[in-house]
Amino acid sequence: MAFLKDENIYDVIVVGVGSMGSAACYYLAKSGLNVLGLEQFELVHERGSHTGESRFVRMAYFEHPDYVPLLRKSYENWDHIEEVSGEKLFHKSGIVYFGTADSEQITGVKESASLYELDIEEVSKQDAKTRFSNFELPDNYETIYEANAGFALPEKTIKTYAKQAISQGAKILTQATLHEWAYEGGCVSCSTSKGIFKSKKIVFTAGAWTQSLVPELRNKLQVTQQLLVWYRPTDIDKYREDNFKCWSIADPAYDGMFYGFPVFNPDNPTIKL
Repeated sequence: MAFLKDENIYDVIVVGVGSMGSAACYYLAKSGLNVLGLEQFELVHERGSHTGESRFVRMAYFEHPDYVPLLRKSYENWDHIEEVSGEKLFHKSGIVYFGTADSEQITGVKESASLYELDIEEVSKQDAKTRFSNFELPDNYETIYEANAGFALPEKTIKTYAKQAISQGAKILTQATLHEWAYEGGCVSCSTSKGIFKSKKIVFTAGAWTQSLVPELRNKLQVTQQLLVWYRPTDIDKYREDNFKCWSIADPAYDGMFYGFPVFNPDNPTIKL
């Protein structure tokens, strides 16, 4: 039940209104709670982990199959937010995975697909050379294609979730830095650059700033950086969304993966990797 006597007292305060925070604001408000979102910068900015025009969306997570049930729910949520907003946020352009048979990526994709009966296609070496001719791959690399995957538009998604959250009654403050917070007497008190606010619960979706906001987690969280590169090909049409898939390549010389996106933005006809 929401507090009603004081406009500065909320059921939930969400700290950080990025990709996670904007969605949290929406679903909490949609459930009938009185919600305040606090964002220290503007709603979409270049200091967080949510920028870069495009982000992978995939079901066959190679990192661990335990992600798959969460991903199934996320796919339902993509359909829902697109339906209520009328915005196109998730492009199912497909993702093609490349790597050696024993690579973490290839074995992980197969494991997740096998455990949860996901629809993936193991492409023969000959077919891969024809279908994905933009890539020159070593002969010992395997190819897996996941058609029910692709990319989302993060900045547009955040703005859409925030707009829908506000329509459900949430309040979102930008340029609102959280200075300190404390839990006292069954209530959370937050001192910010825009005043003091109180709530029953607090949700931290603050990305790299979580370390300073929740000191108990300082030694358990490690902030890392991904290097993003945009490249403008000579033959742009060859790399547009209709002709070129999202891709992910495992290289034995490096941890993780290299991955990238097709050309989809007419105002910025580049490949991101």
